[in-house]
Amino acid sequence: MLLHSSNNSQEDVGEDSSLALKVSFQLPLLTLELIADFGGGEQRLVDLSFMELFVQYEQMMAYERNIQMSLRSVLLEDLSKPKDSKHRCIMTSQCTNQGNSSIYNNFVSKSCPDLNNTLINDPNQCYDMRNSLPDHLEAETVLGVMPPNKTKHHYYSRISNTSTTSSNCQQNEIRSRKKSVYEASNDYPVTPPPSPRLTSSPRLYREDNLVHVNVVLRTPRNQSKNTSRTVVIDFNSLDVVVNVESWVVVLDFFGISSSDPANPKDLSQSTVLEGASSLEQIYLEQLNDECSQKPDVGMDSEFDIRVRSLTVILNQAQYEVARANMSHLSAVVTTVAGSGVTDTTASVGSFSLLDLTPEHGRLYRERFVTDGLKMKMIKYQQSDTISRNSRDFDVKLDLEMCSVLYVHTQRFIAELQMFFRHFSHLQQLLGSIRSSTAIPEETGPSMRLKLNLHAASPVIFLPQSSRSTQLLVVDLGKLTVSNQFLTAGSPGTISVSTDPSLQDIVVLDVLQIQLENMDLLTGEWSSEQGQISLGSYYVQRDPSRSMLREKCGLQLQVERNLMSHRTHCVPDMSVKGTLSTLAATLSVDQYKLVKGVLSFNIGECLDDIHQQPGIDLNCTQNTHLNPQSEEEGNVWPWTSIHLELLDVSVRLQPTPDFTLACVNFIRSYLNVESYSDHSQDIDLVSHEILIIDTRYQDEPVNRRSNVFSNILQPMRTSATSLYNPSDSCRKDLIFQSLQFY
Repeated sequence: MLLHSSNNSQEDVGEDSSLALKVSFQLPLLTLELIADFGGGEQRLVDLSFMELFVQYEQMMAYERNIQMSLRSVLLEDLSKPKDSKHRCIMTSQCTNQGNSSIYNNFVSKSCPDLNNTLINDPNQCYDMRNSLPDHLEAETVLGVMPPNKTKHHYYSRISNTSTTSSNCQQNEIRSRKKSVYEASNDYPVTPPPSPRLTSSPRLYREDNLVHVNVVLRTPRNQSKNTSRTVVIDFNSLDVVVNVESWVVVLDFFGISSSDPANPKDLSQSTVLEGASSLEQIYLEQLNDECSQKPDVGMDSEFDIRVRSLTVILNQAQYEVARANMSHLSAVVTTVAGSGVTDTTASVGSFSLLDLTPEHGRLYRERFVTDGLKMKMIKYQQSDTISRNSRDFDVKLDLEMCSVLYVHTQRFIAELQMFFRHFSHLQQLLGSIRSSTAIPEETGPSMRLKLNLHAASPVIFLPQSSRSTQLLVVDLGKLTVSNQFLTAGSPGTISVSTDPSLQDIVVLDVLQIQLENMDLLTGEWSSEQGQISLGSYYVQRDPSRSMLREKCGLQLQVERNLMSHRTHCVPDMSVKGTLSTLAATLSVDQYKLVKGVLSFNIGECLDDIHQQPGIDLNCTQNTHLNPQSEEEGNVWPWTSIHLELLDVSVRLQPTPDFTLACVNFIRSYLNVESYSDHSQDIDLVSHEILIIDTRYQDEPVNRRSNVFSNILQPMRTSATSLYNPSDSCRKDLIFQSLQFY
């Protein structure tokens, strides 16, 4: 640790700033080992190593302080994994090579130059060159003579610096530092005074550091004003492997996953004074009056965060599930003391999600790809219950995406859901072991997120299955999403409570999803360069074979139950949409593709995922928060989808020159109900349907083989008629649906 101080005689600094302070702290290696005892004795869990931690504190003026911190690398090892396992390192930093950016010609010593080094063209043998008098005399270097039996590389090895380029090199470097922690630093000269360098602190400004933090604290001259804090955080590259069991313990150790105790600020004055003596109560009341008269002085903060690359791998015991990568994140977070509001503005260069499952993720590796994501978020504190009830939302999020490509398979979504439910289950299990008291019951709704989303050209790909090269291409055109928060049963909602006594307290997140200029096409997976690139593969689509004769629009209303931790009187999610004035044309291949997507993708049997041993899908329902989950055999609706089809026609066209029939859904409904026991009901209710034989529509009347063109048509009856044929058709369709399910 280095401490420097000097007197400052400037008059404009102030009388409290006569001392200039500079403190430097350097730690070559810090290793933490987490050991836990779950009943079977102590067990080594993870090993956390921080390499080359450097902190520098400067105060040159009375009202301004500067703190800089850098960390070379971090390594987190899962000790439960074998040493040769690729999932043993669950957090590693990627250190890039130090570029040969030093301009050696500009830093060659002018007083006593090293002629040998200036003539060497090999960049690997370039040495540290000084632009002033050297701090020690090296006669061999000056005269061009090397000691016997020693090469140049060996002679100058003490000032050469090799950067780590992979996680294996990083482990070797950390392990070697554990053996020789107290070796002298190679970045500074051996004898004082140090030679002038390009930067004041080489270790602090290394380009391959994992993180660099710069904090500037400014204290106002007026004590009634807030202190300002400006923090610049620059991350390099970090790789994280999420082993569920290990990360649950790590997060619990650092207090991230555990429930925080009651905030002392929320305690009432009567609770604080309870049990105190009369003299203590008088003193506390006087102290409270004095504090209330003082102005509320806090700290205004601004965080500038930049992340070069962040990669997260979701790994379970049998195989890797997914990998997410985010690059070039830039965010500015500002808070004003006493306001309880956090304002965030961020942008992401690119984000991708990859399917790493061994059997079903080989063909469609990239599942979600987006570029040019912009975000603006306003967040309010949730600890203040009174002010929360007076607000319309807790968080407001504005998202703008330029390009979105998403490949959907029901199996991959189920894999992700299973992974996070397993993670949540272990967190609750560990919390119940660690805490002897029950979790306090939460009465309010979940976080109310006000969302405004705009996407210019989102495209969804629906493969026939995860192993098929044939897929549907859904061009959503323009996507707009907005929402509001209403109670169940209020005007504008579609969810109806089964318990009228709870209807007024159930808060719903009502989302309005609007799609414009939608188009539906067929596509094919290809390994060769094609029209749409998703990274490791391409998608070839034929715009001339669109299933829609004209682009259409779709409006959906989605409602989420924000009180699902308290009651299931309404479904956890309800969806209602209207599809009107749609004209589609299907060939035989397109019909087979649509049927295959419904059967082998969306309707694929996922019992091998849902019935994994040791994992309960209903683990997310906390029994302390939800008394209904304690009842055996209680089944509640998860999702409820109601799609209304108005004036939708489908033309069956086996060949481009021949049309078989046209099915007109004049007024129909598609209902899909999913329940907590994984059962599902699908009903197609058709009140008015018209099927027309179009084989001979272009032929003259006297040459038509079938004069009855309307094969099926609705019967026009009076309002008082007791018989309606559409009702009988509706009953048959529902009965067939129940037969299958």
